[in-house]
Amino acid sequence: MIIQEYYTTRSDGVRLIRSYSNRSFMIERDGIMYDEAIDPEDLHREYTETNTPIFEDERSEFEEDPIAFIDKRISQTIGLIS
Repeated sequence: MIIQEYYTTRSDGVRLIRSYSNRSFMIERDGIMYDEAIDPEDLHREYTETNTPIFEDERSEFEEDPIAFIDKRISQTIGLIS
């Protein structure tokens, strides 16, 4: 299920809403998948829960060293094409 909750208020007074899956799945809007989304409240954006799990180990690996993570993913993709 998609959860939408108040996140914070920007310095210009705009309230931000956080959207995420309570089952640790990716969410999707307009063909783009996210692990979570933070949007201005007045946009009233709606997301769909997917069946794709969020991989916490990949997220922490990315946060540790984004360049190495991206390089690894590109190498894996090239390996699939070759």
